Amino acid sequence: MDGKILDENPKQMEVDNIWLQKQIKDQGYKNPKEILLGLCDDNKTLTLFRNIV
Repeated sequence: MDGKILDENPKQMEVDNIWLQKQIKDQGYKNPKEILLGLCDDNKTLTLFRNIV
């Protein structure tokens, strides 16, 4: 992610930006720029890694 949501990736996982924004918020992030990398598995479990700057 590196703070930017790549439009192709949510489509490949068959999720939309609303789902992604909710996941980000539910995991305690206020802004995608706080995230270095996000990984989503086949069960639609999103793992986010904080951007340490």
